[in-house]
Amino acid sequence: MGKEEVLYKFKKINTNVLEMLVEDYIYCADPTTFNDPFDSKPTVVADISEYELEKIFVKLVSDRIKNETKAAIRLIKYDNCSVVVPIEERYNVLTTKMLNEVRYYATEPELQERVSSPLSHLLAQKIRQELVKIYEKGIFCLSGKYNSHLMWSHYGDQHKGICIGYKRTKRCDGKLFKVTYGGKREIAASKIRDMISGDPVAQSEVDEIALLRKAACWKYEDELRYIDTIGQTYSPFELAEITFGCRCPEAVKLAVTSALEAREGDVDFFEMRECVGNFKMKRVELDISELKACCPRNYHAIISSFEKAAEI
Repeated sequence: MGKEEVLYKFKKINTNVLEMLVEDYIYCADPTTFNDPFDSKPTVVADISEYELEKIFVKLVSDRIKNETKAAIRLIKYDNCSVVVPIEERYNVLTTKMLNEVRYYATEPELQERVSSPLSHLLAQKIRQELVKIYEKGIFCLSGKYNSHLMWSHYGDQHKGICIGYKRTKRCDGKLFKVTYGGKREIAASKIRDMISGDPVAQSEVDEIALLRKAACWKYEDELRYIDTIGQTYSPFELAEITFGCRCPEAVKLAVTSALEAREGDVDFFEMRECVGNFKMKRVELDISELKACCPRNYHAIISSFEKAAEI
């Protein structure tokens, strides 16, 4: 059996990260907060008829309103079954109103001059907006490597931070995915039609473009994504190791190793070092006993010991 795969999270060290390690949780971020404005932001291509586009739009809007209404009913714990019929009628009224608004705006002369198919153009935009709402997921980003100069520079506080190593567990099944790089961020409306009709292949393709595709220039990240609801959650991973950057202060190393000293389960500690004569880095095991021998320091005691030695 080969060595178990470790996935890496580069972080700038602060109290939030220290708490994350001690409390063993992760944070799945809203992708709209990512540094790439194109991340998780697909566009929709209108490759089918206006009639089919309208059907997709109505279906997506209707499903969203239903889900939001049901969530609100659960929240207030309202269980009167007689409310179901009026709500169904409300779905139809709202979706019809929204569709009529799109049809109306498609008649504007300025838009008709600018695009060849105004209604298809607007429907594609509205479908994209509804699709983005469907994919309002939280993402915990990881990398497949710990020795990337760029990852340390961009996400590891210019080598002053840490790289957390995680091993996957069964709780990651169905939620951990590999990012693909390059290609387009376009989703054909026909794929969305097939997806909402229950086609698993179309579902997979739309998922990949919506959440797992990035521009080729990001390939250095070697990224994997754990996808769940937005916010803090107990870690589905097993904390396996922590690597300190080559500029990481000794005080940070002492604080992190001491904070995890009594943790159940082994955690390995490493530090990155520069290689002589080239631009490579190497990772070596952190000597915790040596670290504790020189930290924390008491300069008053050190000076006193030198003064006593001078008196001899």
